[in-house]
Amino acid sequence: MTSPFPFVADAILAAAEMNSIGTSTAWTPSFSYGVTIGDGTVSGTYAQINDLVVAEGNFVFGSTSAVSTFVRALLPVQGVDAFEIATGTSGLSQDTSTGDSYPLMGRTYDTAAVYLYAINAGGTYAVGSSSQPFTWVAGDVLQWTSVYMAA
Repeated sequence: MTSPFPFVADAILAAAEMNSIGTSTAWTPSFSYGVTIGDGTVSGTYAQINDLVVAEGNFVFGSTSAVSTFVRALLPVQGVDAFEIATGTSGLSQDTSTGDSYPLMGRTYDTAAVYLYAINAGGTYAVGSSSQPFTWVAGDVLQWTSVYMAA
């Protein structure tokens, strides 16, 4: 559906238009650095209300998935400011074999992507590797949410 924005004086919105504001859209996140998807499963959704974008991604590792360094995730909608994207990104890396979860933080890259850095057990951020913040194996999960302004 076409966005009803911007509103104009005396405009009347139909119920369908009002219900579509911020509707979640399926999106398959992609990575341009630091990760091999292999037989893993990647999914996500995003919603855009005017210039505000809320995107979430989920990557469940398969037996042929791998992390080699920090992960660069591409965004569904170009952002206006790389620093804002980084500060508006957080998430979890989950070690399903132990049940432990480690926070993720965003780091600045550009307005089309965000680097995802894991926080290790010692409380410092790890650049990321096959063994940071834990040894990644099938079933482990990388989840993140980015909230930012669209370009």
